[in-house]
Amino acid sequence: MLRTFCVAFAAALVGMAPCANAQGVHYQLASCPAGCAPSSGVDWQGYLPPGSAAAPCSPAYDAGADCAPDCDYGQVNYQACPSPAYDCAPLCTVPRTVFWNASAGALFLTRERQDSYTFSYDSANEANQLVDAADADMSFSPGVEATIGRYDFCSNVGWQLSYWQLLPDSQSTQYLGSALGAGSLDGIRNYDQLDYSGGGAGDGPTAADNVNNAAIHRLTRDWEVYSVEANRVIMFRNNCNCSPWQYQSLCGFRFFKFQESLGFVSDPNDTMITGDPDEYRIDVRTDNNLYGFQLGGITERCVSQRLSLRFLAKAGLFNNHAELDYFEGGSAGAATINNGPNAGQMMRVHTSTDDLSFLGEFGVGVAYRIGCAWRLGADYRVLGVTGLALPTDQIYFDTRGINDVRQIDNNAGLLLHGAFVRLERCF
Repeated sequence: MLRTFCVAFAAALVGMAPCANAQGVHYQLASCPAGCAPSSGVDWQGYLPPGSAAAPCSPAYDAGADCAPDCDYGQVNYQACPSPAYDCAPLCTVPRTVFWNASAGALFLTRERQDSYTFSYDSANEANQLVDAADADMSFSPGVEATIGRYDFCSNVGWQLSYWQLLPDSQSTQYLGSALGAGSLDGIRNYDQLDYSGGGAGDGPTAADNVNNAAIHRLTRDWEVYSVEANRVIMFRNNCNCSPWQYQSLCGFRFFKFQESLGFVSDPNDTMITGDPDEYRIDVRTDNNLYGFQLGGITERCVSQRLSLRFLAKAGLFNNHAELDYFEGGSAGAATINNGPNAGQMMRVHTSTDDLSFLGEFGVGVAYRIGCAWRLGADYRVLGVTGLALPTDQIYFDTRGINDVRQIDNNAGLLLHGAFVRLERCF
């Protein structure tokens, strides 16, 4: 039964069109009619072993003169039977119409490089800006993927559940004050408007004493990405017109999560980041949770008996529930604004908002059959998201602007792209 090449999780069962006999029992054609082979030379019989239609009829049955009048073959292709003496419907096995498909694999994604966002400069040359968030950007990161689906090739309808995630990763960049010549390593923002004192050597009343003329500035970014989909699948096939093209439409629910954290730390006395009270920190975490519905499709074109090209597209509008956690200060507590309308307020914020986002995913790839129930697949995909809150967009150069921090800036975008590889099995 596994010889039923239901490899076709996407291209699936090329040439099998649903049909029924007079009693309403659903069958499927075993192959394209003789003489209907496409010019591409695809061996459709290789894709659809005869056993995938009606089971072989009993050769012991005497197909006498009265067999044809008594049996209504409907559209069932009994040419799959090994003997000219065909048995009639009561002794033939009704073929399977429902199949399951499962796959597991790995993915390797990277993110388009973000614009420069610097935190430090050389006091002897202010144009020499240092510690750029773009230098701690995502490289190709590994992840895992799994999919399971159930398909009824009589009704051409099925469902599919898929999950993938990037394994959590981080990148860092730093600069040492000792690497500068005549100048010192200073913070770009006006930290003297914030009160913070860790009580260390030379630690004055404002945060500027902890950030300017520093021994080290270090910036670290980390991220997590998850995607879950539940789709209803409708298959469009060519009813044995021998076209090498097969189509699936997708409609369903998707959850997409992108969480990113940014941590900037300055130590005025040494280059070891240990959490001492004299170390000043900016910690920003944004968590984007997209919920919504999407439409899409998967197209496959058979180019040989084993090899198929694969194209996919999905898109939808989503509600993005964005959360922000923001902190400035150190182990001695949060920094405090020391002037202006927000004087006395601590630099600590937790807030959230809901807004509209768009997510689109596009891909191209190949699938190669390695057995009657197995195949290998590989895609290169691009995923774009709009309406996201990212950490660098929540940091304001006017350090007194705590009211701005409380209003989440979620006008950023994200572009991920990379390879997906998988092993599929039909059962």
